[in-house]
Amino acid sequence: ILLSNGWGRHLLGVPDNLVQPGGSLTEAMRFMYRRGDFGFDQDEETVVQGRVQPVLSGRPISVTRQAPGGRWLEFSYKPIPGGRVVAQGRDVTALKASEQAAIAARDAAEAAAQAKANFLAAMSHEIRTPMNGVLGMLEVLSRGDLRPEQARSVQVMRESAEGLLRIVD
Repeated sequence: ILLSNGWGRHLLGVPDNLVQPGGSLTEAMRFMYRRGDFGFDQDEETVVQGRVQPVLSGRPISVTRQAPGGRWLEFSYKPIPGGRVVAQGRDVTALKASEQAAIAARDAAEAAAQAKANFLAAMSHEIRTPMNGVLGMLEVLSRGDLRPEQARSVQVMRESAEGLLRIVD
């Protein structure tokens, strides 16, 4: 490390000597590994090198991770001439919280839309089934001997029932 404003120490919660001029990214990663920041699923050297090598690869990278204590941190590493890297870190906890709130709101809206669709499908079925029975009985009734005013009444009932079925459909 050639220069540091101290913010990295604050974000990462590591000792000053690891992020001050003369400090080492590798040693800072070792400290965080030993503290348990990355879990212990893999051995120390694999984890440390797996985190240091991309930074030193000469390609820009960005890493977002949850730190101990629950804060979310984002680090960007950009190569500059002379084989050096500029690292920038920021606390993105508020951004992550708003993203998670947006996801929860979207999920709730999708669940509400699905519930509405299920309700409408069930109600459509519940209305259509007896309405078809009414239409069937009106058909039977219309084939019988009806006076003209009765036939008109049956026709109005049939048209009304068919209109309701069109609305339900």
